[in-house]
Formats: sequence, C-alpha cells, structure tokens
Amino acid sequence: MHKPRRRSKYFERFYFEYDGILYLSKRNCCEKLGFEYGSVLGYRRIQKCTFRKALDHFKEIREKSQFVFRNRKWKNLDNCCEFYGLEKDNVRHYQYDYGDTIQEALEKAIKHAQKIKFKYRGKTYPSFAKCCEKMGIPVSTVRKYIAETGKSKAVALTHCIKKAEERKYSNPSPFFYREKEYAMFTECCREFNLEPNKVRQKSVSLNSSLQDALDFFLLDHPVRRKKNFDDNYSIESVSATCRQYGIKRADIYNYIKDNQCSKEEAVRYYIRKNEKKQLKVQRKAALKEKGKMPEPQRVVVMAQEYVALKANRERITRQEAIEKLLEQRENKSTLLVDNLITKDEG
Repeated sequence: MHKPRRRSKYFERFYFEYDGILYLSKRNCCEKLGFEYGSVLGYRRIQKCTFRKALDHFKEIREKSQFVFRNRKWKNLDNCCEFYGLEKDNVRHYQYDYGDTIQEALEKAIKHAQKIKFKYRGKTYPSFAKCCEKMGIPVSTVRKYIAETGKSKAVALTHCIKKAEERKYSNPSPFFYREKEYAMFTECCREFNLEPNKVRQKSVSLNSSLQDALDFFLLDHPVRRKKNFDDNYSIESVSATCRQYGIKRADIYNYIKDNQCSKEEAVRYYIRKNEKKQLKVQRKAALKEKGKMPEPQRVVVMAQEYVALKANRERITRQEAIEKLLEQRENKSTLLVDNLITKDEG
C-alpha cells in the first residue's frame, strides 16, 4: 500500500519575518520592499549588524528621499525627473550651486526645459542638441556654421542636412555593384583602379547613377584592372616602397600621370628598369677588364645592407650607390696592379 509522502520542512528554515510579515527568504523580502539584496548584504557586512538593522537603514534612506511636489508624493528624484522629462543633473545643479530646495530646483528645471525646446519642421524636440542628434548631425558642426554665417538654427541645420545627403550620395555606404556589396563607394573604385572623383563627375555629366558611371569606365572605356597585378607589388605607402627598391617617388607619380596606371604597375615598371640598368653596369664593369670577356654566369656580389647604407648616407638611389661602389672597386684594383708593376720594375 502506498504511503503518503511526508511534507519536507527544508524550505521553512529560509523563512524570514520583518515588520510582522513572513517572507519566503531574505532575498524575497528585499525584492518585495524594492531593495537590492546585494546592497543590504554589503551594508550588513561593513557595519557588522543584523539583517533587520540593515533593512531599517535602507528604509530610512527611502523615507528621506521621498518628497512632495505639485501635490503629489514622489518616491525619489529619478521618478519625478522621468515623469517631467528633466535631466537629474540639472536639478542637482540648482540644488547645490544655488542652495534651492528640491521643489524650487524642479520648478527652475521645468522652466528651463520649456525655454530650450526647439521646433523644427512642425515637430517639437526637447532641445536643439536632441534635434541634431535625431537628424544624425553633430551639434558642433551646426553651431560652427551658425558662428561663421550668423544664420538661424533651423537654416543652419537644414544646410548641414543637405550637405550630409550630398556626402552620402557621393560616397554611399554600403555600395552595391554587380551583385557584390562594398563597404563604401571608394572601396569599389579602388578595386577597379578608378578615381572616385572622376566617376562622380561622370555620374553628374551623364545625369545617371554611380553604377552607370562605373559601367561607362569599365565597359565603354575599359581600363587596366588591379587584380591582374602581382600581389607582391600591392603597396600601401609609396614612400616606403620607393625607399625599399631605391626608386624616386616623383618618377612613380609622373609615370602614373603620363600612362594613367596604378601605383603597383608604376613600381613594377621601375623595378624592371632598374634591374636592366644594374645588368648594364655589371657588363660595363666586366668589359673594362683587360681583354677579358665576361663569363655568361658572372654576377657581382655586394652586400645589400652596405648598398642601403651608402644610398642613405649620400641621399641617392640604390642603383647610383651600386655604380659608385663598383667604380671604387675598379679604382682599388687598378691601384693594386700599378703598385705591383712598380715593385717589379724596381
């Protein structure tokens, strides 16, 4: 025969009584009274008092924070400010800086909030700054335009909104082209090796979209694509690449301007050109030897660090540094040969 299960008294040990009311636990008591359980425990631990005394302390704080304003009792200042749409810091400013009571501070804050209300395009905003934030325009930008032109807030804000729309049109984000999404329009132009300003100008002249302008350059007037270039020459800083390969930066930009190509292609061109120039220097140095033809696999070995140090010290390119070092080697070799000849004759 089944025996009825005895009722467990485990949870009864957590019951807590306060002010004649029995709660399921101390945590449940704090939740019912609207106190933070962790704050009450922290106060009890610091003050080394009982849990009931800690609750009495928080209850006293609540009673002190309660006040009456406009024939209504408020639990705390936060609830009152939220109801009237005020900033709590402004109310505290009137209290501490001017020595006003909480009621006087609230009255001043309400008058100030009504005074700074801003109406724009038939809609009322709490303040001019909130209106700018709602429109997505920095307040500092609008105020700067007001200071420069002396126009009203509404006119200045309209001007800044139009400028922002123009920027959004000139560089939309995100940008879609050929079923591919780009972070912005300029990123798409960089991928196809096009100048964004030229594409925008063509869009305005054709009175078409940016996608149609891109089609004009890529389909009607094809250009070289960056993806055909070697990844080793994909550069971010022209100056750093020029220092690395011993190329004049002005030559790179002149080549880009004359041939309408990318930076990577210009760097590749001058690297190959310098390699050919270096080979010619090596051949000339070999032919200057007395009647000796250069071997087909003869290579001049020279420390790269020494060449770079020479180029930086005299502020010349690496090719010019190599030429000077080869000339110094030749002069040293001729001096040695002359000294040997004079010793033999002596």
